[in-house]
Amino acid sequence: MNGSNDLLDTNFILGILKSNPAVIAEVSSRSVYTSECFYSVVTRMELLGYHGITADEECLSKIYLFSNNRYIRFTDVSAGHDEGYPQKISGKWPDMPTNFYQGIDAALYRHDNGKIYLFKGDQYVRFSTAGDKLTFEANSMIAASWPGLPESFQQGIDAAFWRKSNGRIYFFKGSQYARFRLVDGKPKLDYVKPIAVNWPGLPASFETGIDAALMRCSNDKIYFFKGCHYVRYLDLENRMDGGLHHINDSWMPFPK
Repeated sequence: MNGSNDLLDTNFILGILKSNPAVIAEVSSRSVYTSECFYSVVTRMELLGYHGITADEECLSKIYLFSNNRYIRFTDVSAGHDEGYPQKISGKWPDMPTNFYQGIDAALYRHDNGKIYLFKGDQYVRFSTAGDKLTFEANSMIAASWPGLPESFQQGIDAAFWRKSNGRIYFFKGSQYARFRLVDGKPKLDYVKPIAVNWPGLPASFETGIDAALMRCSNDKIYFFKGCHYVRYLDLENRMDGGLHHINDSWMPFPK
């Protein structure tokens, strides 16, 4: 066994990497030396289940995409969608109002509070993800919780995402987008501008409006979707990454 005496469990590995005092004390008390140990593989689910995981590490979690009355889930994008998907929205999101069952307009995950927001018309619902489970928390009007938005945004948005590089939240509506900063956990509007102004390189069809957006933290890229196509955008460099891609051929595949 090449002189190795112990097999370190994943929680010990993560505890050491994150300098968890309790883990360090336990390992030291047993005179365990990492150079003399085998290591178990750190899986995605074990990472998500470890207490104290940061927002960056939490970005390794699942991706959900919605289309009409169904949604699809990805644990590993390169491996395709998870088995058993797509599924109907109804019955899978506890206590969700029935008018959301036929489809949503936009979805947002806030990394500062661990909440999921689903938007439909002039309303939104909020879910907690505490304890690794979905819990319905609220159903409210967009105008009540996202102050300062133009009337057109208050009546409904097309897309939303949280941006890793600056911690801001972005709403898209038609050819415009709004940016929010978070102050004491509450959104404060920074501005509303044309998409064409601050997203250089986007195809002209995307400048007139997008259908969906997501921040994929594992590669620091933003994905914008329009019809059956998508583009990748480099978060830190604020520029396009390649050209136009077909959703079914290039990334998912997403069910037709």
